[in-house]
Amino acid sequence: MFLLTIIPDISSSERLKKLQEGSISEKHAEVEKLDKELLAKQARKKGDINDDGKIDHEDIEILKDYLGGKSELTEEQRKNSDLNQDGVVDERDFKILYSFATRREVEDKVRDLQDLYSSLSGQHIPGHVVLNVDNENIESVKSELDSAKALLVILNKRF
Repeated sequence: MFLLTIIPDISSSERLKKLQEGSISEKHAEVEKLDKELLAKQARKKGDINDDGKIDHEDIEILKDYLGGKSELTEEQRKNSDLNQDGVVDERDFKILYSFATRREVEDKVRDLQDLYSSLSGQHIPGHVVLNVDNENIESVKSELDSAKALLVILNKRF
């Protein structure tokens, strides 16, 4: 037999106490804060079709399969797929999702290459150990970093 114990979220109980004991203006401010947090959580879900906490090419594949007639979406997936919020999940939503996911991947690549370039060029980054580095390696990483930055500029202008 298993015993399930539910431990309340401390921040939730503190908030409840604040709402019960506070003045009207404090209660109003706390309710507004909770509303903003809820809206932010809902906004973060837009585009995260498979609900894994990130927007990536897996979400793109799910939407592509739906638009191609290969699969259906649940009601929650449909809500998260309607990125332009026009009530219809269509190619326009796909374009928005694709551009966002692509931009995120390029941003991650730029960040990783910047860290690597900094390490290779002698700037110490905690947790990085660099061995056997020559100028050719440094220039190669610098070139790839510059290309990724240029692609990011193009993506930001297009979408």
